[in-house]
Amino acid sequence: MAAAGSTPFNYQARPNPDPQEYYTHIMLCHARLYVFVDCYGVVALMRLARYKLGQTLVRFTLHDERVEDVVKLIEYCFANPTPDDLHSLVSMYAACKVEQLHRSTNFRLLLAAHSELSAASLERSWRDWPTKLEGN
Repeated sequence: MAAAGSTPFNYQARPNPDPQEYYTHIMLCHARLYVFVDCYGVVALMRLARYKLGQTLVRFTLHDERVEDVVKLIEYCFANPTPDDLHSLVSMYAACKVEQLHRSTNFRLLLAAHSELSAASLERSWRDWPTKLEGN
């Protein structure tokens, strides 16, 4: 059993030092798996998928060339029926990176289309970012 505050998962996301390294597929894989297993109530796999996505975002260096990777993740989470927990995780990440993401026209279009991503919502999410991302 894992100690309080730790995780039972033995996983550490790989950093992305190369700005040319495409990460959309990695982020979307974790998000899509989370949504899929949520439909079937496979709680342990949901937790693992959420944890892996969170760890990927924590370790992810948001190079200017990789902004659209994150925008595609945000678009997936807000343009499709996804669990609130996934919305929250992705919103919190966007809150932390809003200045860099806001340079993207596609991100600004998402902000306009989805009120959940409004500046006020992102600001509220910011307070919970460290604990939510770690899955606590």
